[in-house]
Amino acid sequence: MMKVLQVSGANAWGGNEQQMIDLIYGLEKLDVTNVLLCVPKSPLHEKAEKLGLNYQLLSTKKVCILNTQKVLMMWLKNLNQMSFTCIIVIL
Repeated sequence: MMKVLQVSGANAWGGNEQQMIDLIYGLEKLDVTNVLLCVPKSPLHEKAEKLGLNYQLLSTKKVCILNTQKVLMMWLKNLNQMSFTCIIVIL
């Protein structure tokens, strides 16, 4: 079974966020499990909640490219080492 973690640090709605939603729907048709990791109270968070997508929230609203790997590794550790086939990051 394929599992994809989709990570977004966006605080606004745009083409990348729409593409992420479209990709999740497309992958789900192929029986791929998706988890969306997004910024709390962002438009992407609100859309994911409205659509009933499987999502988790970043622990901070301020996402910095320099600490993204650290935040991501901490988040994965908190998910009991859940293994993903692919990780897609859009900041």
